[in-house]
Amino acid sequence: MAKPGALPKIGSMAGVWANARLVISTRLRDLRALSSCLQDPALVEQLHDMRIAARRLRYTLELFLDSVPSEFTEQVNTALNTCKELQELLGAIHDADVLMPQLVEQIHRELAPGLPKEHIAAPFGVHFINWEACTGLISTCRDIMVERDRAFQSINNAWREHCSAGVFAALAAAVGDDTDA
Repeated sequence: MAKPGALPKIGSMAGVWANARLVISTRLRDLRALSSCLQDPALVEQLHDMRIAARRLRYTLELFLDSVPSEFTEQVNTALNTCKELQELLGAIHDADVLMPQLVEQIHRELAPGLPKEHIAAPFGVHFINWEACTGLISTCRDIMVERDRAFQSINNAWREHCSAGVFAALAAAVGDDTDA
């Protein structure tokens, strides 16, 4: 799992918004830095890291919501809603990535009683295998794969849409972060 960016030193004499800007900026950079994983659906760990980064940014925004100056409320609320959406889509991908190996393991367990122990060419007991369970599990695996592919396409579309709309750039400007990730 990717470690979050180190938070800058928080000033004890600075106001809440001044410190919030530092934390929000760091969490925003973390999220943006992980966006390259949207190029490849096989980057399971990186996609999960992006989900965690979206969650961290979301919770940071929620934590400081009452401290946001009124001129930045719209940008922060838009970014907050965007983070919720991204987190949900990345969560659907992660759920599939966690569930699939469990289903495959169950297929192996269903097949195991009928398979020979020593050699695959040896006779095996076809009637010892729960073929209906295997067929159902395989069908479920296919359905999960299709849904994961849809979620991956949706996260890509949402990311492009929000970037094009300037959601992250507006949040960066609101917190005074002029670095571009």
